[in-house]
Amino acid sequence: HPIFSGSMLKLSLLVYPWGNLPDGAVLCDLGGNNGYYSLQLLKSFPHLKIVLQDLPPVVEQGRQVSILWFDCML
Repeated sequence: HPIFSGSMLKLSLLVYPWGNLPDGAVLCDLGGNNGYYSLQLLKSFPHLKIVLQDLPPVVEQGRQVSILWFDCML
């Protein structure tokens, strides 16, 4: 459910000390779908590096909409 997902994202951004991780720390988002959660992490903590992994069909969809990532990061 979108409200639950958004609440969990906000909670994890507040609770986990992402800012204490060293520059270039790598986070592997397994089953990350289109990368929404990872994108929000990168917006809040740009010093992190993200590896997004999912099933091949999902990865292909992600490649097709990858321009959204670049637009959001600008």
